[in-house]
Amino acid sequence: MRTLTEDNKGGSLLDEAIGRWMHLFLDTDANVNGNDAVEWLANWLPRAKAFRDATAGATMKEREDQIVADALRIVERRCRKAGSLLSSPKAMRDFLTLEMRGLEHEEFGMIFMDQRHRYIAREVLFRGTIDGAAIHPRECVKLALQHNTAAICLFHNHPSGQSSPSQADELITIRLKEAFALIDVRLVDHVIVGSTIFSFAEAGLI
Repeated sequence: MRTLTEDNKGGSLLDEAIGRWMHLFLDTDANVNGNDAVEWLANWLPRAKAFRDATAGATMKEREDQIVADALRIVERRCRKAGSLLSSPKAMRDFLTLEMRGLEHEEFGMIFMDQRHRYIAREVLFRGTIDGAAIHPRECVKLALQHNTAAICLFHNHPSGQSSPSQADELITIRLKEAFALIDVRLVDHVIVGSTIFSFAEAGLI
């Protein structure tokens, strides 16, 4: 029987075993060096144990919710590190999709950016069925001033999965664009998350 340190066509059995393990569980065909993989596992396993201990007794849904929350923090951190959120539309789409797809209620919010369109913050302003009476331009303008923002991206979701804008969506977008213009803040997009993503900017509606 070969040992873990014996060569196997230029690599050890350890390399071979870890490579198969990573292909099976991580869906990767990378040619993994045994020592590097062991170091990776040594770093990963304590975090996995910590997650298991922290969610002990939790239901599957509660564990999934925790994973999604952790993923959101990672995506938001990447948006910040990227510097310019709009120069990375995939990051914005990934973030909004991860945050909003699957919600059973409607949410409306804003992403605040500086003059170079670098991410400042995001806020959810309203939960529930959105109509013209639910969104108050004055409150939106107040938040824009508080964040000292120069550009804003609106976002909301359609729990039905239909991502095309309603007439109310279009009217709200026009009202807020006009309100922001009074304080020299540019509305750069309004993104709707459904089964697909709809962008007002890409559709030429802004």
